[in-house]
Amino acid sequence: MDRRSLRRLLVFSAVGGGFVLVVLLCLGVALVRSIKPLSQFTAEAGGAPTQPATALTAETPTTAVTVTLLPPTDVLTATDTPLPTDTPIPSPTVTDTPLPTDTPVPSATDTGTILPTDAPSPSPTSTSTPTPSPTPMTLVVRGATDRVVTNGDLHVVGEVENSTGGSICDVKVVGTFYNSSSQVVAISVVPAMLDVVGSGEVAPFDLALLNPPSGVDHYDLQVEYAITNSIPLRVEVASDQGSVVNGGYHVLGQVRNQNGFSVDSVRVVATFYNAQNEVIGAVVTYTALDTLNPDQTAPFEVALADPPEDVGDYALRVEAERR
Repeated sequence: MDRRSLRRLLVFSAVGGGFVLVVLLCLGVALVRSIKPLSQFTAEAGGAPTQPATALTAETPTTAVTVTLLPPTDVLTATDTPLPTDTPIPSPTVTDTPLPTDTPVPSATDTGTILPTDAPSPSPTSTSTPTPSPTPMTLVVRGATDRVVTNGDLHVVGEVENSTGGSICDVKVVGTFYNSSSQVVAISVVPAMLDVVGSGEVAPFDLALLNPPSGVDHYDLQVEYAITNSIPLRVEVASDQGSVVNGGYHVLGQVRNQNGFSVDSVRVVATFYNAQNEVIGAVVTYTALDTLNPDQTAPFEVALADPPEDVGDYALRVEAERR
């Protein structure tokens, strides 16, 4: 309830109380007047009126009551003054002064200055001297030889030497075959037998031309590769022994995982050489166990079918993937 409503309630209570008081006084006066004198009661009873009864008057209380009663309107004279709270306090949201955010801030596009389109501001990249892309290094194919096996297929084998100074991957060898007139008569593409070739390492390949056309006179070899940050993961050869068995050259042995973690997809790559250290064959095979834990060994067997008679030596390289 607010102060104005409270004030009105007090005024109405005062007026109502005064009105009730007046009514009660009037009823009291009427009651006093209706009382008979004692002498009258005595005469009606047949006796003589006594002297003390004449001293009572019923009129004396009326004048004292009527002159002391104030009119109710005198109480309401002080309530006409409004309280200070009736004056509304202006809030900041109804003021007519616009907020600073209502004033639009002009953007750069609002100005009338237009930059000429034929004179753009030079960017740092447009003024810098372009850096020439490095020319891929041509890898050397060493010890390549060719021979026709008993089924008539032509095989060109050799090794790709990584002389880039870093690791390479996705190495593939492209062979182009020509006739005596230097016309292309066949092509063949084969990947190297190592997935990742470290700096200074060699990766063998065996490029087979199946059912070669007649008239093949010569060929050339090109190598394509990609640079990688991967480090070759190798597994060591624990033991090996080579011999000729049933017309083929077989190498039996074991590999050992010298790494401190498990590896899988263990592949043994064998390169065969003649007495002149030329490559005469290359074979890749997997170990008998798919996964090798640290210090675990696994057997393997590599077989070179239809080998030439001058097998002088071989080299083994073991590649794996971390499990």
